[in-house]
Amino acid sequence: MNGSQKPLAEFTRTRTALIVALMLVTGWTVLSPVLGTGYYADDLHNSQRSATLETLDESIWSYSVANTRQWMTNEGRFFPVSALENSLIFGTVHDRAVYKALQAAAGAAMAMLLGTLAAILARNRLLGLIVGLLALSGMQLRFWYDPIHSFGMLLPSLAIKLLLTLILVLVGLRTASRPRATAAFVVAGLVWTAGLLQYEIVYLLAPLPLLLVWHERSAERWQRWAAAGSVIVPTFVLANYVATLRSSATPSPAYTTNFALDQFVPTAVYQVVGAIPGSASLFAAGVPDISALLGDLSPWSLIGALSGGTAAWLLASQIQRPPIRSVGVLGAIGAGFWLLPAIPIALSMRWQHELGWGFAYLPVVIQWLGLALLAVGVTFFVIEATHRVLKADLLPTPPSWAPSALRALFGLMIAGILLIVISGNRWVGDQLTGFRVQQETTDAAISS
Repeated sequence: MNGSQKPLAEFTRTRTALIVALMLVTGWTVLSPVLGTGYYADDLHNSQRSATLETLDESIWSYSVANTRQWMTNEGRFFPVSALENSLIFGTVHDRAVYKALQAAAGAAMAMLLGTLAAILARNRLLGLIVGLLALSGMQLRFWYDPIHSFGMLLPSLAIKLLLTLILVLVGLRTASRPRATAAFVVAGLVWTAGLLQYEIVYLLAPLPLLLVWHERSAERWQRWAAAGSVIVPTFVLANYVATLRSSATPSPAYTTNFALDQFVPTAVYQVVGAIPGSASLFAAGVPDISALLGDLSPWSLIGALSGGTAAWLLASQIQRPPIRSVGVLGAIGAGFWLLPAIPIALSMRWQHELGWGFAYLPVVIQWLGLALLAVGVTFFVIEATHRVLKADLLPTPPSWAPSALRALFGLMIAGILLIVISGNRWVGDQLTGFRVQQETTDAAISS
């Protein structure tokens, strides 16, 4: 590196470090409201798991097996990993603060892994940071069935498995060493299988890893087959087994499917729209409406919005256009993550009656992540198309201030979304903190 390049490289590293620091502040303001919340929804009775098992003189393993068999017989569902993970969490983590820290950490891990996937795929670190920032912007809590602050980290755990699978498949396709590539595919297959055995929406996502196989043109033929097989084979085998279980069960309304389009289509739209950042506040679904939130802003909401908007502006100022092939694959994976999880929810008789505008059930976690990828993919497609049109002189050259204005507009848009999301999250946190205080006061009165 010559003398003129060294200061530039140091400046770039400094700005990147600043962006990461701003994103850490943003992540804290988005997820920290979870830390003060109490046990809610299914977590209320799950938090008593250790006491229940001790009373019944039953082990975590035997309970998980019995729970899985019950679901198999009554509902035709097979997800033993879910039962085992839930039992391990509530059987070993007895401190509420530790459990809540794990929930917040799971949210941060999802954003980090999604950004890592984008960065590796496009070979563009700054693109990964943008994706991670957008993922944080989508993590809106609801005072309702919420996958972040309740339900035993079921969906965050699943999202982490899905992202790890995609990263491992990509690493295996790019690795020149056959033993390392084989190890990556084996682990990817195991992690994917664990996801299949945790929540059924994974079956619908099976085509998405194949996009990575198509993307990596330099991979050898055996790598392509191994990558595809690590996902498709366990999906096919387990899908057939679950179909057999389902055929002999009489499920409850929540797990009974209804294919009537007049019920399916509106429910699918509700679930898809509910993943859009700020939609909960827009429709006052599980949080106050936007005007109420903006009328009672906290300093942390302003800090989070300012740090996230600044990070977005800095990223937009530095990033180079990624390869269009990579952008296309990111967008396609994002579209799959956003749209496909809505299908089983929209087929459920229960959710056909309970969902509405602004509400979305647990798979919304996967959809948040998908929307972040899709937004990045569409944005860079538009940028690439605009660049080619301008290069061909099909449109007049924009004024010199236009790029700076667009970067500032991007930063303001992210700041505005974060202001709404963080304010809503803090409101939910306050409600659940009050609920926790009531629980603890009652427990103390009973104990005395």
